[in-house]
Amino acid sequence: MADLGQLQILGEMKRSGDLPADFVLKISVTLAAANPASARLMEDLGATSINLPVDLSLPQIAAIRQAVDAAIDFYMESPDDFGGAVRHYETSEVVRVAAPVYLKYGLRNSPPLYPSGAHLESTVIALSKERVRRAAIGLALMRRRGGSE
Repeated sequence: MADLGQLQILGEMKRSGDLPADFVLKISVTLAAANPASARLMEDLGATSINLPVDLSLPQIAAIRQAVDAAIDFYMESPDDFGGAVRHYETSEVVRVAAPVYLKYGLRNSPPLYPSGAHLESTVIALSKERVRRAAIGLALMRRRGGSE
């Protein structure tokens, strides 16, 4: 989700039992938490998974991790429209300072997929295979640099 008001309402619905307690409220990268206070606010409102901006330093990521218990989502490679960052060589360090963390591979220099449709099916499949390949590269780098899985 990309709206604090929506997050607040859905968080209240979870707390009151109108939504299941395990219902995931995932913050979009378009509402990325850039600092510990923002991340803490999002978690207090009900977020269970928080995206961080792609350009944060490792100490900034670590500070956010210390402020929240929610899972962190972080682009190791981000699409061009989210900054186009490529941080594969920091995989081990990001896992070390941010766990629990979901590493995301958004692919630089790839064509946009929205609005989606059958006309883009082969592109979606090719990009999905490439994301898996990039994730495998991330795992290999982590193993080589002594990280955990």
